[in-house]
Amino acid sequence: MYDELFCDAELPDTDVPPGACFQTKAFPEPFLFRYRITKAGRLIDAYGRDLECDGYLEFYYYPTRSAQDFRWAEYRARFCDGQMKSIARVQEEPEEADERVIYGLASYRVFAHAAPSGFMSDTSEDVETLRCKAEINADRAQQFSSESDSSGPSLATDALFEQLDKLFNERQKGRHQPE
Repeated sequence: MYDELFCDAELPDTDVPPGACFQTKAFPEPFLFRYRITKAGRLIDAYGRDLECDGYLEFYYYPTRSAQDFRWAEYRARFCDGQMKSIARVQEEPEEADERVIYGLASYRVFAHAAPSGFMSDTSEDVETLRCKAEINADRAQQFSSESDSSGPSLATDALFEQLDKLFNERQKGRHQPE
């Protein structure tokens, strides 16, 4: 299994079309969870929660899958204190390499409710909820890009998290109204 990753940040080349869905095995027990690297360089989950990661996140995309030309585009994003510092295209290492460097995430936030991709449920209400969350995420990403304090999320960001939780809870209550 793998997780899915969308990258809004600029890639170092043009081998991958905009909006492409990457695969990653960077997280323990991957199960088609969705993540996104925002334009502001933050790694968020499908609920818009900042993972505040440190380390390297490797992800890849298959531009061609034909039997004659099977190749992929692999990238490595470096994060420090939750902020992406760079993305590099990974070059293939020779099979006989004596030493192989293994890259990975040193730390990241874990939440009780992960967000699978929704491949088993696709109701219009779920899509509307995700659309609302995406709007909040866009505001949140803009907030991060304008913050100059590197000590962590601001009070405004915390307010956005509270707004997202409130919206989610209101929608959940609406689904389970007794008749």
